[in-house]
This record gives sequence, structure tokens and C-alpha cells, in this order.
Amino acid sequence: MFGLAVVTWIGNAAAVLSGQWGAVSRRAQEVGCSREAMYQQARRVAQAVGEERAGGPSRETLLAENQRLREENRLLWELVDEAESLVTSVHQKFAATAWAMGVSLGQIVALWAILLPACRVPSRATVGGGSSRPVGRQAAS
Repeated sequence: MFGLAVVTWIGNAAAVLSGQWGAVSRRAQEVGCSREAMYQQARRVAQAVGEERAGGPSRETLLAENQRLREENRLLWELVDEAESLVTSVHQKFAATAWAMGVSLGQIVALWAILLPACRVPSRATVGGGSSRPVGRQAAS
């Protein structure tokens, strides 16, 4: 099916590019498509031929590179997930240790504000875990 469509497109492009009077109309009737569709197909065939003649990487090379980059992207997102869980663990240990030393929740948040970018500073509620003690306190005890 795909091969037939390619052959039809090439034939349509030949009719358009031949420049013969009436060739496009005759071909459109023969294959049962509109003249506008034939002109679009001719542009696409000419573009594909031009790209092939220009050189550069093949479609197969680009597909392989795309697959490699997708895999690399997947691995990087896995690392991001691992790093976020590690950061959460470090935050919990920091808060629990500071709380055990007698540092208040507000002071813990103030310390985080010194150490972290503003968008990463946990709120007092997050540090406190919704209670009066930091998340992870049990681990420090």
C-alpha cells in the first residue's frame, strides 16, 4: 500500500513538474485526486529529493539518534527522581537533628533559607510534618 502511494505521488509530481498543458488535469482524473493535492505532493516529492541530494544524516541515523536520546532522557529523569528522594531524606535528617538540638521549626526554616534557593526552601508545615515536630524525628531518636 505504501509503495503504491509513493509511486502515485511521484507520478503526480512528474505531471506537475513536466509543465505540459493539461497534464495535471489528466493525471488528477486518472488517479482520482484533486489538482491541489497533486501540487502538494509535488512539493513534498521535490523537498524529499532535495533533502536527499543535500546530504546529511540518513533517516535511519536520525531515528537511531532519537532513540538514544530518548533512552538518555529516561535515565536522566530516573536520576532526578532519585536525587529528589535523596534531598528529601537529607532535609528530614537535617530537620530532625536540628529539632533534637533544640532549634525551633522557624529557625530550621530560616537555616534552610540560607542554604537553599528560595524556590526550594520548605515551609514550616513541611518541616514540621503538620505536627509540632520535624518529619523524620523518629529516625533521630
